Amino acid sequence: MYQVTDDFIQSLRFTHQVYATLTVTPPSGDPVSLGIQSGSVTANYQQGTRRTADISVYAVGTLAGGGSVPASDVAAMLKRAGTICRVEAGISSSLISRTMIPMVTGSPSDVAWRVGDGLIDLNVTDDWWRVSQGRFTIAWTPNAGVKRATAVSTLMQQAAPDRQVVNSASDIGTIQSQGDWGVNRDAAINTLATDGGFDAYFDREGRIHLEDSKNSDDPIVWTASAGDGGVLVSAETGLDVQRLYNTVVVKPSATDNSQNWTAQTASLTTGDRAPANLGVIVPYFLASPTISSATDALRVARQQLSKVTGTPETLQADMIGNPALDEGDVIEVLIPGNEVEGTATTLWRYYVDTITWDLLTGGMTVKARNEGEVSENAGD
Repeated sequence: MYQVTDDFIQSLRFTHQVYATLTVTPPSGDPVSLGIQSGSVTANYQQGTRRTADISVYAVGTLAGGGSVPASDVAAMLKRAGTICRVEAGISSSLISRTMIPMVTGSPSDVAWRVGDGLIDLNVTDDWWRVSQGRFTIAWTPNAGVKRATAVSTLMQQAAPDRQVVNSASDIGTIQSQGDWGVNRDAAINTLATDGGFDAYFDREGRIHLEDSKNSDDPIVWTASAGDGGVLVSAETGLDVQRLYNTVVVKPSATDNSQNWTAQTASLTTGDRAPANLGVIVPYFLASPTISSATDALRVARQQLSKVTGTPETLQADMIGNPALDEGDVIEVLIPGNEVEGTATTLWRYYVDTITWDLLTGGMTVKARNEGEVSENAGD
């Protein structure tokens, strides 16, 4: 979760005001602020594009010194290659003054100036497009011995040379041989990050961010409950039976002799989905070109098992928006009991897949997958 004060989090549970702004910074010239008339920001926990915004803004902008920028200039600015947009959202309450935090930083697209309405519609997408579109002109052949995290940082900085790098990934593994990785920059980054058990993405501030992949052992960052002082408006639980994986198999895939370990397997050992109880092994295969030992391969298999087996129990909930919540965060949700249905109040642990914030109302929709029941009598 984005770092905010305790008062910020506490304010979400009681009466507060919501705000949203867009700051547009052209390749040359001063930043311009635009008021957001309506729109949303969506965050997905995945490798690749994570954050996008679909918004309508008031067409006349404001400079830092208070001067105004006409709509025609704003529209032209948003259509310039290299322009950077930052969407911010925030709150104020009796506990805190107006506090804004970044929601997405990236490039504008699909800009449409509604002449006469005083509004401009646009999308904002984080800078992963630089990685996916910035393919190599010749096949990438890294030097043997380069650390995976270093290689990923370099590949992303080549596509976004002015971006700050934040690297907290613990992986120290290396690329074992030079090899031929083809021309797709994003495929190389995704493979290296998966092998190293870390995520590589552009964060909400536009920085290149490397961090260990989320897992079920991560600490709970937030609790959502209903009722007075709660943030949970409605919740719908379900079951996704399309992906009943219960086993992960990591296989070596280097094209030379740099990997001398055999395929490593991690399987569920308890629960209804465990192979022994389900009566069938449902494997998820992962090919690795850089893992150097069976020990590391088994570690990655166990990490991936946590991801692919957390999908069946799902949650879709409408909540009072928490703009500090991050995709991938582990949260607790207190599901109220129902006497008619004969269910008790239950506290569940969820792993956030998708968040959509409504910038006008301050509402938030969360889609998540279940990581297990915390307590059967959480309401006691």
